[in-house]
Amino acid sequence: MAGCAPTRVGEPIFSGRGRRITALGVLLPLFQRAQTGEGQHVDVAMLDAMMSLQMITLSQIIGGAAVPGRIGNAPY
Repeated sequence: MAGCAPTRVGEPIFSGRGRRITALGVLLPLFQRAQTGEGQHVDVAMLDAMMSLQMITLSQIIGGAAVPGRIGNAPY
């Protein structure tokens, strides 16, 4: 958006999302190993983590809703 002030991000959100998805990706196979004795391969892609955060916004835009505005500088 031209002419707008920069929008802050409180934390590196995509890296945090990737860490949470990786934690689940490790814990769930460990649970299955305890149940069945079989191991699994864990593969986490940063792009998948980023897209999971964008799905609500993308579905609103594709569905014809108004493009959401910036909320990064809004007070808590």
